[in-house]
Amino acid sequence: EDIANDPLKLHEWKQDQLKTWEDYLEAVEADLVGKCRSIVAACRSSGQRRQALLKKIDEGNKSGYWKGKLVNGTDKIPLVQLLRDCETRWSSTFNMIDRVLELYVAIHDFLLELEQSDLRHLLLSELEKNVLYDIHQVLQVAHLAQELLSAERTPTLSMALPVFETLIANWKELASTIPELQHFIDIGISKLEEYLGHTRKTRMYALSMIVNPGQKFSWLRSHDEKAATQGGEGNHETNAREWMLESMLSYKQHERNTTRITPAQSTSTPARSLSATEIASTSVSTGYNRLQTLNVAVRRSSSLHLPLAASSPSSTRHTSSSPPAPQTPLRQETAVELAARKSQELAEDKGVVERELARYEAAGVVPSFQNSGMVNIVEFWSVSALLHFSF
Repeated sequence: EDIANDPLKLHEWKQDQLKTWEDYLEAVEADLVGKCRSIVAACRSSGQRRQALLKKIDEGNKSGYWKGKLVNGTDKIPLVQLLRDCETRWSSTFNMIDRVLELYVAIHDFLLELEQSDLRHLLLSELEKNVLYDIHQVLQVAHLAQELLSAERTPTLSMALPVFETLIANWKELASTIPELQHFIDIGISKLEEYLGHTRKTRMYALSMIVNPGQKFSWLRSHDEKAATQGGEGNHETNAREWMLESMLSYKQHERNTTRITPAQSTSTPARSLSATEIASTSVSTGYNRLQTLNVAVRRSSSLHLPLAASSPSSTRHTSSSPPAPQTPLRQETAVELAARKSQELAEDKGVVERELARYEAAGVVPSFQNSGMVNIVEFWSVSALLHFSF
């Protein structure tokens, strides 16, 4: 309030703020990420330097020298090496900066040693270090999103849209927290929004969310409701529902066409399926999130049609063979009958998939994972298939 009422103090404050901004932008333009690469390259340039830095860290840990000097409040620095980044590796630049900041107290003392006098130009000023922390914070948001979507051995496509939208929201908040980096953050947001514009029109993302039992239609519905409150058009759930029914109907028709067997072709007995009681008891006792894939040995037995033993010439010489019984030829369907059958089958299949989707949706999302939406999808559907709760 005193500054607002004093024009001179207000002017001085504005000048200080302008100088701070100019210094900050100058540090950003100095390519601090490139300077990080130079620090890493120099400290890893030989085995002697790598070992010297590790020795510096180890001695400080043992003597307690680092106590009170570390940002995270600990008194020890991890005994690890610096990391190089690679353009073809996700998050490698973030990991490089993260490791430099983690070890920088030791790096600073190491670069000040007489033996490393040729490297002192790589020392970071206090402002440069603060700017690097800000860059690290911006990249960390994208890194966490990338780590989630790159998880192994489980499908993560269903989390893509929610994760990208969360990433955009976090970056927008960071843009107000670190206005000096807003320009760069806005570039990232613009690229993500462009990508999201394409993915929202791609049915694969919507279908993957629906078949995730921890999401189903919940995210799509909440997204539409949010868009409606903001005056936008919310039709994601409607489109996704149509896409899902189309996919289920296509699968159902394919299943019908591939399993239609005439009586003359039927030569095998149905495969044995585990009872619903067996599967249900297993799923209840362990939970879907800890289920392991059931190894079910499916035994198929086929009727063996052994050929009749060939008659010897002597036995057939005096035996007269009876003519084969006449077979009634199968009547071909007329075009009208075929069209009527196809129409009836289509109506039946539509009814089946609509009831199945309604049953799946009515079961609700998996309660234990409702907040995160992360479910072991593969195991869930393995169990559901055995319970005949599948498409």
